[in-house]
Amino acid sequence: GSGVIFANAATLAGHVTVEDGATVGACVTIDRATFGRTVIGARTKIDNQVQIGHNVQIGEDCVLVAQVGVAGSTRVGRGAVCAGQSGLSGHLTIGEGARIGAATAVLQDLPAGAFTLHVSKSGFVPLYFGQRRPFERRTTIQLRPGTKATADIRLPRAGAIVGRIVDQTGEPVMGARV
Repeated sequence: GSGVIFANAATLAGHVTVEDGATVGACVTIDRATFGRTVIGARTKIDNQVQIGHNVQIGEDCVLVAQVGVAGSTRVGRGAVCAGQSGLSGHLTIGEGARIGAATAVLQDLPAGAFTLHVSKSGFVPLYFGQRRPFERRTTIQLRPGTKATADIRLPRAGAIVGRIVDQTGEPVMGARV
């Protein structure tokens, strides 16, 4: 397939490629590459209101749920899932099969099969798994097919945990507890 381009051809020399079987929802913006190509891989599913930056490479069989933002020059590996309202900073590499939880900001590379968990509540400072204070380095949870994980989270004074666990399509997992 091919993308629709609304840009000044004098300033951008790149292209957008949407490969076979990929679906793009309503109100999705895919930025034309500065040079080279912005690529949406085969059979990738992009939900409504998603922003894909310039020179981004989305692998095959990925799922990007509503309101995901992917900043420029990020590479997303095959089969990765970005749940609703998650954001990927620019120039990152997201490994094959990585899972990014809803409303999670990813600011560093994620290895293949990684899972991120974001904890927040209105009126509280958000923390990621592995952080004791905001802005500290966070820990990535690694899950393999058929395995389980338990996450012990130490909350700061007056902290609270709320959330939900979602599957690769962004739907809540039945019986999962937060």
